[in-house]
Amino acid sequence: SFRDRRWFNAAIFHPLSFPPELASASAPMASVTPTQPPAPGQYVLVDHLFVPGCPPGGDAFAGYIASDATGTGASAAFAAEITTMMVVKNVGCCKNPYNGLTVPIYRGAVDAAGKMAESSAPLANMELTFPLCVGPGCKRNMSAVVSRPDGTVLGRFDSKGMALCVTCCADEPLLVTQTEGADFKFGGTTMPCCICPCSDVHFFRRLNNEANEGMTRYWLLPCASGPSRKPVSHRRPPLCFCPCFGSPATAQTYTIATGGTSGTTYGVAPEVFFASAIFEELAYPYHNMKKDNGKGGGDGGGPAAAQMVR
Repeated sequence: SFRDRRWFNAAIFHPLSFPPELASASAPMASVTPTQPPAPGQYVLVDHLFVPGCPPGGDAFAGYIASDATGTGASAAFAAEITTMMVVKNVGCCKNPYNGLTVPIYRGAVDAAGKMAESSAPLANMELTFPLCVGPGCKRNMSAVVSRPDGTVLGRFDSKGMALCVTCCADEPLLVTQTEGADFKFGGTTMPCCICPCSDVHFFRRLNNEANEGMTRYWLLPCASGPSRKPVSHRRPPLCFCPCFGSPATAQTYTIATGGTSGTTYGVAPEVFFASAIFEELAYPYHNMKKDNGKGGGDGGGPAAAQMVR
């Protein structure tokens, strides 16, 4: 059952559990092309993937740079992964398994098998600091620092996570501090009260006071008409998904604006935007809440390591 599979993933400290009853869809892989930092008005797109294996492979993140929110002209730019073994090796007594975990960020792409086709050395690293409890209402400080391999800090993320009632109250904003460029925040959001299996679940975090810009997140659900935007380079998880076998599947998509209509430039280091999607997925694990989308509660973290992996 869905609940049994989720328990299995948690028991082996797998960093991702998501609805297995998702519709199947596919799109061609974007080409791996070195890119320049995006100009104001361009977009950083991120696909959040589940990579099966035995034990399950973990999460992968494919980043693109595009000229608009629909993915026009998108080219592969960044790749990262959080594998099961990375999390297992970081497990400790009374410790969140993400606390102290370092996630390398590469310039490259995620291929059809879920493997990173990347440069030999990381472009940047993101080091996570997570409390033991990150569930609804915990309100504990979570943060991450993005830095170059030489230690130069590019940016920092801070959040206190989800509200106690995830459908009634907005969660805490995601604060972004940059070494160069303007600091900003992605505003709070809520989980929809009613989720239709025929439509992807939409979340939006407004960037400061920009009218239409910010972080758009889609949790991909069954029976939807198609990808929320292109490129979605891997299939949606099928109706019946085995965590040990098969090909990678896209659980979520992110679309992030890098320049404000007000003229403020927010994206001096585009890898900071890419990393912000990874941090957001960990800090606000709405896609791992209970199927009944309970008002508060759910499986979005907990006091034990096994619950933390959701």
